[in-house]
Amino acid sequence: MLFDTFDLISALATLAACLVSMVLLLAVSQQLWQLRWTATRDKNCKLPMPKGSMGFPFIGETCHWLLQGSGFHASRRQKYGNVFKTHLLGRPLIRVTGAENVRKVLMGEHTLVTVDWPQSTATLLGPNSLANSIGDIHRKRRKVFAKVFSHEALESYLPKIQQVIQESLRVWSSNPEPINVYRESQRLSFTMAVRVLLGFRVSEEEMRHLFSTFQDFVDNLFSLPIDLPFSGYRKGIRARDTLQKSIEKAIREKPCSQGKDYSDALDVLMESAKENGTELTMQELKGVNYRADLCRLRHHGQCKHLTHHAAPSPPCRAGAPEGGTESQGSPPQWLPYARRAEAGHHREP
Repeated sequence: MLFDTFDLISALATLAACLVSMVLLLAVSQQLWQLRWTATRDKNCKLPMPKGSMGFPFIGETCHWLLQGSGFHASRRQKYGNVFKTHLLGRPLIRVTGAENVRKVLMGEHTLVTVDWPQSTATLLGPNSLANSIGDIHRKRRKVFAKVFSHEALESYLPKIQQVIQESLRVWSSNPEPINVYRESQRLSFTMAVRVLLGFRVSEEEMRHLFSTFQDFVDNLFSLPIDLPFSGYRKGIRARDTLQKSIEKAIREKPCSQGKDYSDALDVLMESAKENGTELTMQELKGVNYRADLCRLRHHGQCKHLTHHAAPSPPCRAGAPEGGTESQGSPPQWLPYARRAEAGHHREP
């Protein structure tokens, strides 16, 4: 009996020693992790580093961020202030909040700061995207893109945009069941991007597949950069490759396309590049085009904005049926009501 008691005490003591050792090891490794980032700061700058925590080695505060969601930044802001440091998705970063602080960052691009994306986002967007370009390369690409969304180009897209919208409205009105406005608005924006901007000619089944693939790509843009089976990062890579294959197919079919009564954004982009003395390679065309409609349309944010702000806006609701009767003309009669929705929202308390 005495020996059994001694063995139990010995086992408990061993367990306690192991737990204490693990806690001490974790605390020491966390301190070394903090020192590692403190030692890599710019020696020429005498200003102190912002308050904050770099979390645990390698993973930083990614787990806290994933678990807390939007509450993560609110809790850190309450604890450290409008400017704090942290470590997310394998990268150190400083979170800046507040009009005055953000103004300094935006006005100091390419002087005080440079654009940087999380590793997963940068990889999925690729080196040829506008978002990953800096300096002269960024300016040249912006100049090429300027014509794609110029007033003249947008006017040339209008007939096809109206056609796509009318087709979608017919489908919605023929459905006896209630429709998910937000989801269908996403699908409508994507359809316009595919058919109007990129000039794809695909069946409804192919369109649904492309939409699902694009959703996978967008949903995994900000994922952990761990390339493992069934990971979000791997899913994003597969979606990117599928989209690139579709874009390459459309580009190669361009010279063979005849009889189109409108010029899509891909035509305008290729023409603009030639006018600026730039010959875009296939990789550059694949890289910039589907990211162009991602950045331009941003169908998640745009659809959420319109469906959320149009509902409580009486001028928009009252004028929408009247504007919807006009299907021809330039500019379209429904544009003023989109502006009313936003204006009405900002006037509300």
